Amino acid sequence: MIEIGTIKGYKIKYDTGPKLFLLFDADGNEVASGSTQEEVEDKAKKLAKKVFEPFEALKLEYEARVRYGKVTSVNIDGKWVMFVYTDLPHGRAQEKVRFQSSDLYLRTVHNEEIMGQIGARRAIIDEQRAQIKALQLQLENRIGLEFFRCEGGSDAS
Repeated sequence: MIEIGTIKGYKIKYDTGPKLFLLFDADGNEVASGSTQEEVEDKAKKLAKKVFEPFEALKLEYEARVRYGKVTSVNIDGKWVMFVYTDLPHGRAQEKVRFQSSDLYLRTVHNEEIMGQIGARRAIIDEQRAQIKALQLQLENRIGLEFFRCEGGSDAS
């Protein structure tokens, strides 16, 4: 990537692979792109007029797991936001979340109540899975490769 310059506090870089001009904010987040330098300079001027304030959000992940974090930047051209997890025990991590597949929600009292209900149901599902696993462990005479190698099984040759 070739660094072109800075305008209104945004860095402009040129990516020779896809042949795109990219615009980065002060934190290094890609916030816009375009096919010409003039296009991204215009976007930088518009963005400089708008101040983005990070805000708290809730994320519904695979198997209805609820996560807490903040939306720290948005890329309208790329159609994604940067979501920074605030509930991780090992520190902060971030993820690009695309709008088309987004399960991000504004953190409001109402949404937290609903997410709490989802979390309670998630706990019931986890408990039922544990019970199923405990029952599975009680099954006997599993048929696997070892079944055919021991005296109790038949000779498949």
